[in-house]
Amino acid sequence: MSLPPRIALVLALALASTTHAAAQQNSPPHEHAVTRTIELMRGESQTIPQRTSTAFRTGDEGVIQVGHDGALHHFVVQAMTAGTSTLTLLYADGCQTVYRFIVHAPPAAPHSHQ
Repeated sequence: MSLPPRIALVLALALASTTHAAAQQNSPPHEHAVTRTIELMRGESQTIPQRTSTAFRTGDEGVIQVGHDGALHHFVVQAMTAGTSTLTLLYADGCQTVYRFIVHAPPAAPHSHQ
């Protein structure tokens, strides 16, 4: 049984619209992402404005520790050990900012030969 061409066209358009809407719902909510790289030496810290972020998540928490300043206006990131990690700030509009931290170990002290 075949459908009349007009009904087949309407059904095809409805299916395409439904498929597009489902694909949008399954896509990551962070279509607008900004990535920044920050390099620190172990023991150093970096402040990052909290602005209007609604949530955050961190990568390897052994490499960095994330806290807040006293007024809760900034994230304070402390470099704990050499390696890489991330801090992702999420915003209500679906945007996100990813800070990629590269933490270096301080150079070894030169040995004195006496």
